[in-house]
This record gives sequence, structure tokens and C-alpha cells, in this order.
Amino acid sequence: IVVRLSVVCLHLVVGFLVLRREPVRKHGSWQALVLATPAVLIGGLAITVTSSEWTILAQATLLGGALLATTSLIFLGKSFSILPALRGIVSAGPYRFVRHPAYAGELLMVLGCVLVCPLNIGTPILLMTIAFLVVRILAEEQLLRRDDQYAVYCKTVRWRLVPWIW
Repeated sequence: IVVRLSVVCLHLVVGFLVLRREPVRKHGSWQALVLATPAVLIGGLAITVTSSEWTILAQATLLGGALLATTSLIFLGKSFSILPALRGIVSAGPYRFVRHPAYAGELLMVLGCVLVCPLNIGTPILLMTIAFLVVRILAEEQLLRRDDQYAVYCKTVRWRLVPWIW
């Protein structure tokens, strides 16, 4: 039930933000959209290949990721976008520590799913998730760096996804 409630809450927040978001100030290029799309889809794949036997560790990891992602999206608010677009820069809440905390939360959610998958399925999904998120972040930041406010933000918040690592 923890897993389902976490996913439902995250989807409700995403749905609400889609309805309330600001108009796009600058769209990502078609290349950025293509590069970001796999990262949007991989989370769904991760949860579909899990077993029904969720350990406490897997549930806690997914719940922690869902809380981080949901909190990050709430702080992102009207600047929320599914694919690369510039709607505004947010530097409050979890965005004070890393530039992409919602993606860090998503990565934790996928890790929770992977913890209940067989290694031969879970490991490739985790590695693909990391690769797709890195590509998505780089594509988004290429667009966001066109905003002077984002350049200042990057100097203040050094880490993209995981503090002291990247």
C-alpha cells in the first residue's frame, strides 16, 4: 500500500501542476525533447517489473524518493515542466541543495523498485535510469543556462543531482 499511495500522490501533484503552470518562456529544442523523453518513461518501466514482495528497505527507499520528488515538485510549482522548457527558476526548498532534486527523488524511487527486482533486470534498469537522467539534466541545463538567473543559481548550488558527487 505504501508503494501505491506514494505513486498516486506523486501523480496527483504532477496533474495539479500541469493545470497550474506558467506559460513557457522558452521551449527546449526538438533535440532536447528527444533526449529527455526516455527519462520520462523509465520510471514506469521500473515499477512494472517489480515483484509483489516489497521489503521494508525497498518500500522505505521508494517512499523517501517519492517524498523528495513530491516536495521538490511542490516547490517547483508553476515552473513545473514535463519536458525541457523555461518557465522560471526556483531556488527554495530542496533546490537550495541540488539543482534537480525531483530527479534525485525519482532515482530513489527507481532504486526502491530495483531492490525487489532480480539482478539481471534491476541492474540494467538502474543503469539506464541514471544514464537517461544525466542526459535529461544536461539537455535541460543547456536551455536553462540561457537565463541569467539560472547562471547565478548554478554558482550558488553546485551539485546537480547528488551532493558532493554530481
